[in-house]
Amino acid sequence: MRFAMLLGARKEDALDLAQQVFADAYPRWDTIAFPGAYLRTCVSRAFNKRQATLQGRETSTDSVPEIVAPDDPAVGQIEFHDQEQQILTEIRRLKPGQREVMAWTLDGYKPAEIASILGKPQGVVRASLYKARRNLRYALASREED
Repeated sequence: MRFAMLLGARKEDALDLAQQVFADAYPRWDTIAFPGAYLRTCVSRAFNKRQATLQGRETSTDSVPEIVAPDDPAVGQIEFHDQEQQILTEIRRLKPGQREVMAWTLDGYKPAEIASILGKPQGVVRASLYKARRNLRYALASREED
């Protein structure tokens, strides 16, 4: 769920994505070699597919909805403090490629692993990560000045 939210999904959509991906993976769970990477890849693809579908139906806005911490402890113990909320808001404003690489990075993956999982050259992943970090630093510094 956290990974989906890092990609930009709202709480409810993140729950739906997580449920969908786990339900799809369950029948072949014993055959999945790297479940963490597999599930994240499935969540990423499902999120991107959903976003592509919604783009034709919704009007884009500059405002980013607030991310709300889940009320149900069974969902996971995710608590977002003010600073974490600001960081997540800024991550959601990144370009999709930067946001995806940042989400994988925040989940503990190294650029080489991310490149392998996503099927992208390491240089592309490293460049996206560099740009994402630079953009986040700039955005968060601008917030502090306000």
